[in-house]
Amino acid sequence: MTSTHTKTQTQTQTRPHVNTRTPVPTPSQFLCPLTKKIMKDPLMSRYGTHFERSAILQWLDEGNMFCPVTRKPLRQSNLITDKRLRLMIRTWQMQAAGCDV
Repeated sequence: MTSTHTKTQTQTQTRPHVNTRTPVPTPSQFLCPLTKKIMKDPLMSRYGTHFERSAILQWLDEGNMFCPVTRKPLRQSNLITDKRLRLMIRTWQMQAAGCDV
């Protein structure tokens, strides 16, 4: 009986760790309206809309002269880096991954 008990302990110890955490939904304000992905380097338009830097710059480089969300006129000079949102996204990502912030 001891050998069965030992075998059971060994099997339990060698099982791979399974993450049983429920995925955390991504806050919609962290998603770029162009890419539908979590922003890494968010820019804010003068209308308060946020975009991933590379996505909105490509949009403007393709000759679009308006905000893809509001349809109002938009130029690259009207975009500013949103460091606060970038920090919020990074903090959320670390918390969602189970890290202490």
